[in-house]
Amino acid sequence: MKKSSSELKSIAKEILIGHYGLPMGAYVLLCLVSGVITMVLTAVFPLTDSVSSILYTICTIIVSLLTAIISTGLSYLLLNMSRHRDVSLKDLFFGFYHQPDRIILLTLLIGLIATACVFPGIIFLIFGDFAGLFMVRLLGILLLIGGIILAFYFSLSYSQVFYLYLDHPEKGVWELMRESQELMRGNKGRYFYLLISFFGLLLLSVFTCYIGLLWLAPYMEMTQLLFYRNGEL
Repeated sequence: MKKSSSELKSIAKEILIGHYGLPMGAYVLLCLVSGVITMVLTAVFPLTDSVSSILYTICTIIVSLLTAIISTGLSYLLLNMSRHRDVSLKDLFFGFYHQPDRIILLTLLIGLIATACVFPGIIFLIFGDFAGLFMVRLLGILLLIGGIILAFYFSLSYSQVFYLYLDHPEKGVWELMRESQELMRGNKGRYFYLLISFFGLLLLSVFTCYIGLLWLAPYMEMTQLLFYRNGEL
């Protein structure tokens, strides 16, 4: 039986009450590592010429992929917590010793799909601006809006790939993507509603100088994991 968003949130709260410390610490560690590396890259590559810009972009992509591996480890920590298993900070590094190539390829493929969706609109916009053609710019805007909608649709379709990877790291990339599509068939609307239901809390966290995200981020991730685990609950 499919559980409602409110039911999933209620279960997530029950799991996390009294156990926020570890996931909060993991999120802080992830943000610190990502932030420090970004600061170092900005200092090393001042973006004053094309070479430094290219090197900065390459390094940023590499850092994003490493961050994706650690983020998947964070999901593994919360997945274990949702199943009432023992958890520790070392769970963050699960992805590094369980087929990390799967996470890298999944991240790159999903990124490429999103880029392909918006690419035509960007090209038409650039050409329209360069040539000074209003109708071409207008077409570019329409294509870009359509591309963003299409990219979001695909993001919903593939939203479960990393959770599937955590349960089956031995499976291939295409198999994981196909299974995610199957899981999300008929469930995209439910998942979208679940995501937007956090908007109010996200807005409130802004007024706490984002400190509220320390509690909200684990809560959101746990709820999304429970959406994935709906059949087990």
